[in-house]
Amino acid sequence: MNEYEIAGIRLRLNHQYPDFFRNNIEAYRLPLGATVKYQIDVDVTSVFPVPQGRERIARLMRRVYESDLERTIVIDEKDDTTFVKQTITTSLDYKHTVIRINPN
Repeated sequence: MNEYEIAGIRLRLNHQYPDFFRNNIEAYRLPLGATVKYQIDVDVTSVFPVPQGRERIARLMRRVYESDLERTIVIDEKDDTTFVKQTITTSLDYKHTVIRINPN
């Protein structure tokens, strides 16, 4: 994981795309062990946990679930709600976000 300060926002970014970020984000890197307020984790996986809470919205290829602690947006394959393409889960205070991307 690496810590960055971008537009005044200090965050920890854990991703699986080093080639994409190389030479694009290094100028924003903070010293090792810097204090950050936010964290973003990006995971490429075909395993998606069941969203917590109740379904609040279901439109087109998106479903939104919300619990007392987090909100999850589920993005399905067009015309196939059994195939999840991506989920974005964020704490209600927006301090921790997990993005899961299906490689298929």
